[in-house]
Amino acid sequence: MDDAIIMLTSFDLMVAVESTIGELYAIFAEQFPADAAVWHELAEDEVQHARWLRELQKAVEDNLLDFDPTVYHLDLLRHTLGYVRTLKQEALAKKVSHRQAIHEARTLEKMLVEKYFFEVVVDHNQLLQHVFAALTDATVHHTERLNRLHASWFA
Repeated sequence: MDDAIIMLTSFDLMVAVESTIGELYAIFAEQFPADAAVWHELAEDEVQHARWLRELQKAVEDNLLDFDPTVYHLDLLRHTLGYVRTLKQEALAKKVSHRQAIHEARTLEKMLVEKYFFEVVVDHNQLLQHVFAALTDATVHHTERLNRLHASWFA
């Protein structure tokens, strides 16, 4: 596969994963109104992560950053996206319990979906360092929020 196609496919999949997680969290906000504020915040963050990835894709396309097609595993991204889409369909069908919603979200955040971002761009300029730090902080924040939510209901 051509390096440009790998780059476009990688970013498209990463954006789709982030966007779908955001949609999942929005569904959880509707289904679990007592926790809606937490789920809405997480959903908005995932939308922002997708925007950041598109901005980075543009920087790679403009040759401002280097992309390493050898470090990325498209199959892993496809698998992750399929998993999140399946979970979203289950949530839409109201087959996800409150406990399971929190567990699945904690699991997704622990998987550090955002780490894919680090693996595809090899240039370490100021923009990247800023975005890496922001994604890391957001992931830590999500995990902390979900841990507190879990503890408030199930501890």
